[in-house]
Amino acid sequence: MSWFTGMRLVTAGALAGAVATGCYPGTEAYQGELALLRDATQSFTDPAAAAVAGFNAQITGCMSDPTQGGMGFHIGNPDRINGTVELERPEVLLFEPKTGDARELVAVEYVVPFGAWTASSPPVLMGQTFKRNEEFGLWALHVWLYRENPSGIFSDWNPRVSCVSAPTARMGGAQ
Repeated sequence: MSWFTGMRLVTAGALAGAVATGCYPGTEAYQGELALLRDATQSFTDPAAAAVAGFNAQITGCMSDPTQGGMGFHIGNPDRINGTVELERPEVLLFEPKTGDARELVAVEYVVPFGAWTASSPPVLMGQTFKRNEEFGLWALHVWLYRENPSGIFSDWNPRVSCVSAPTARMGGAQ
């Protein structure tokens, strides 16, 4: 095997390992926090378990954007939407619709209502400043923990998420 071929195999293996472990470019400093978040939310990959844990408020229909991708359904835990930011306690889970009534967990979202946040600067978690969402009156941060996002793990939209299997899709909307 030539040196060049060997290096291509090493590079491909490293890339596959990074994707499998959730290591996105630019998130290396936060791998420990992402691992804690994954441990705290792993049981919510089962929508029934998520509902038992309090994620039972459908906040939006399935959200998608024709140019940016999708977000899916936003399912919130009302008891957690209280103005605090806790790494292992996201307020919202994002589910992509599948055939039938099935849904797949693709991301988590942290939300803080404007009125509940009293600091002069926006909330920050894992080095990411929350974005203003005027439509819903809150600060928000998406974390694509369960679906790789070529736009970035903290991007609002994911081109690999679709609402095609949703009974009705809401175009545009919250970020």
